[in-house]
Amino acid sequence: SLTLVASTPCFAQRDDWSAGMPADTLAQFTAQLAGDWRGTLKRFIALQAMGDAEAKAVARALTGELFSHGEPAQAALALGLAILRDTDLREQVAGVTCPVLLQYGVAPRIVARENLRLWHGAGSVMYAVQWLCAAAVLWRITAEPREPS
Repeated sequence: SLTLVASTPCFAQRDDWSAGMPADTLAQFTAQLAGDWRGTLKRFIALQAMGDAEAKAVARALTGELFSHGEPAQAALALGLAILRDTDLREQVAGVTCPVLLQYGVAPRIVARENLRLWHGAGSVMYAVQWLCAAAVLWRITAEPREPS
């Protein structure tokens, strides 16, 4: 089985994919990261913690943990954003035949929030179909006549 946590097959919006981050927002984030990577990462963490009852403490803990590992390579940060901008795995995801569990937070700040109902519905339908398939296989296995041993 496959579990996807707060993920999307295509992070950036495309003409036929509104569920991603707008290209101009991603470009702005890339420019800010190049100009002030430390401040940009702190704002990103604050955005992730927003809405938590202990947002300031959570952001402080996450920031401390992130920066406790030393400075990130700026080339790696830029490459990571380029991967998010350029990668589109929608065709590959359509071919996944194993059970898939999609997990999203209550109020994610990165994925397009207007599509959460769609993703929740898709995940629920996939979950139900997987159980129906399992039940059909079990029924078929138990219903087949067996030869005496």
